[in-house]
Amino acid sequence: MKNKQIASTLRSAISKINKRLRKQMNAAGSLSMSEIDTLSYLYNTESLPPSELAELIKIKGQSMSEIISRLEASGIILKIRSQTDKRKFEVSLTEQGRVLVEETRYERDGWLSSAIAELLTDQEKEILVSAATLLEKLSDFQ
Repeated sequence: MKNKQIASTLRSAISKINKRLRKQMNAAGSLSMSEIDTLSYLYNTESLPPSELAELIKIKGQSMSEIISRLEASGIILKIRSQTDKRKFEVSLTEQGRVLVEETRYERDGWLSSAIAELLTDQEKEILVSAATLLEKLSDFQ
């Protein structure tokens, strides 16, 4: 199989898995994928400035401002004034936001774990572990 064929097959499979995983996020309610991505980045850091969040999620600053406003109004995030420049702020998760991220991860992991247990043989599971390592490697490519 040629690289372009491999790429197309892989992209399609990843896209299908991603869509299925999104369907498993009952705890996230009506949050958009950009909002969920924002929460995920914040979960892994103490706080981030809106400009950095927008860059990570690959959206415009204005869109990030709207996301921050919605999430703050929901009590999921907090805006914290910068100690060095009072005109600027950073964003962090509230405890409610942390719980939400953990619940959505639990839901998706549960679905995927069940699918693996019911559909794959032991040999296929070993292949999947190797494939996951390769996918991580690909995700780091610039």
